[in-house]
Amino acid sequence: MNHFPPLHRLVALLLIGAAVALGLAVTVGVAAQGTTSLLNGPSLTIPDAIPAPAGATSVAVPVLLNNGASLLSSVGFSIDYDETCLTFSPADLNGDSLPDAVQINLPAAFTPSIGYNPADTDGELDISVIDYSLPLAILPTSTVMTVTFGINCAPPPASPELLVPVLFSTAPSASFGNTSGQNISGSTDSGSVKLISPATPTPTPHLFPLRL
Repeated sequence: MNHFPPLHRLVALLLIGAAVALGLAVTVGVAAQGTTSLLNGPSLTIPDAIPAPAGATSVAVPVLLNNGASLLSSVGFSIDYDETCLTFSPADLNGDSLPDAVQINLPAAFTPSIGYNPADTDGELDISVIDYSLPLAILPTSTVMTVTFGINCAPPPASPELLVPVLFSTAPSASFGNTSGQNISGSTDSGSVKLISPATPTPTPHLFPLRL
């Protein structure tokens, strides 16, 4: 026995179908948003045109990490800098097994490692950040470190500034891992230091007495 007359049954089926479709749309929409977040993934950035005023002997270069809303737990990368204009000191005067020229900003769960090889001209600094204890912690979005470079050059004559690249190496490329110990996709965005020329002095006018 039918509980709905034919027309009512059709309307009921349409309403049920619309509700199911709406539910699917909401589910797919949420899933799509999650996929977009994962596709964006974690990223490392060195800012562009970090200013170094005229006469400066060093410049601080921050390394910015965006975890991309992922369960990021480890990262490894190399920095390639222009050795004709920038210098790096591996000195470790405080004995913490890290160069004093690198200031670390990490949660206590993470252990940084920094290797320096001046002969590796396409990636002089090799850096890794790892949590060695389970459960693995999540790396937050932050300025993970700041590298101080010495300045060994100046803008050419008659030039107001000189851009010196500070790059993420592609040999090897940066790697990212999640809390399950799996590799995840990420990206890097290299930057530069802007060396600024001294201001050109403005000639001071001299007034001479008028002779009559």
